[in-house]
Amino acid sequence: GEAGLSWPVGLPAPFTPHSRFEVLGWDYFTEQHTFSCADGAPKCPLQGASRADVGDAVETALEQLNRRYQPRLRFQKQRLLNGYRRFDPARGMEYTLDLLLEAVTQRGHRRALARRVSLLRPLSRVEILPMPYVTEATRVQLVLPLLVAEAAAAPAFLEAFATNVLEPREHALLTLLLVYGPREGGRGAPDPFLRVKAAATELERRYPGTRLAWLAVRAEAPSQVRLMDVISKKHPVDTLFFVTTVWTRPGPEVLNRCRMNAISGWQAFFPVHFQEFNPTLSPQRSPPGPPGAGPDPPSSPGADPSRGASVGGRFDRQASAEGCFYNADYLAARARLAGELAGQEEEEALE
Repeated sequence: GEAGLSWPVGLPAPFTPHSRFEVLGWDYFTEQHTFSCADGAPKCPLQGASRADVGDAVETALEQLNRRYQPRLRFQKQRLLNGYRRFDPARGMEYTLDLLLEAVTQRGHRRALARRVSLLRPLSRVEILPMPYVTEATRVQLVLPLLVAEAAAAPAFLEAFATNVLEPREHALLTLLLVYGPREGGRGAPDPFLRVKAAATELERRYPGTRLAWLAVRAEAPSQVRLMDVISKKHPVDTLFFVTTVWTRPGPEVLNRCRMNAISGWQAFFPVHFQEFNPTLSPQRSPPGPPGAGPDPPSSPGADPSRGASVGGRFDRQASAEGCFYNADYLAARARLAGELAGQEEEEALE
């Protein structure tokens, strides 16, 4: 019956009032008159935009009926018996129309029918997009490109990785990409990443079964694309990469955002992260105390701004050093980039 009918996907159900003060009233109209007038009159002509709105609703109802029942039946409008409409702020303009129709069969038989139809003019256009299924159980492969100038900050990153990822047993792995300069780490020269390797070995000892892989790359002017080329070749195409920086503090929430927002074949995810100011230049302070409690003491480094701590910083909308994407998407984008660069080189050669 009517109670078992449902609106199409993407359209909410009609508003259900919880008290008599929340009831949305219906406006009654015919093809010539409306019985809800702006000046308070009981009856006034239906004209202007209201008349065009009603005519469009009737034509839409007739079109939908013919589309549903053709070729067995074809409907022609005789007249509008009753019309009701109301505005639902959550849905749009609702219509209930009692139509007197003439139904014509394929053999030419005619019969008059009275039918009630319900229509909705939504506030916005509803578009149904098929989206793949994503899950928080996907394994994340963190990739940390590390320059020599960043080696001193790497042990703090590894300690945060151990606390926030290894201890909760998050489904994530870490690969360190050690980028040497042309004259760094050569034969007889000290290894600038010696402390980093020692810290990684210590984590493997503290957490049995953990494997922190590291790769050494020598590059004079490293780029993210060249470094990802090295990593991409060593992983399957269904690997979910999270390219991070030494200043990032990964945790369960960050990893889940990566899993839920990076969709293979659909989209990559580049987070807009909260970037703290240098504590030497902008000291971090705890939330203010009650009046007369004296000066506020400095807050602990790395305090979370989402938990109410007063941390100096900003959301960096221009950051692009961190990103989540699947290896298959990277390979496809890399092939497209190579084709575009080859086309530009051909155009320059012709010029």
